[in-house]
Amino acid sequence: LAWKVARIADYGGDGKADMLIRKTSTGQLFLNEMDGNAKTGSNVGGLPTVWKVEVQ
Repeated sequence: LAWKVARIADYGGDGKADMLIRKTSTGQLFLNEMDGNAKTGSNVGGLPTVWKVEVQ
């Protein structure tokens, strides 16, 4: 798969789970802010492919 869910967490601070999705070949990130099953917004960023997303 080209895209994988890296983490599900409340990134927006609204008490609802959001999805951090990463393109494995490039390291490109999408943060999908969610409201239940509906996407309310997304942010794009990137990390080198050798970096790993970890829970703190």
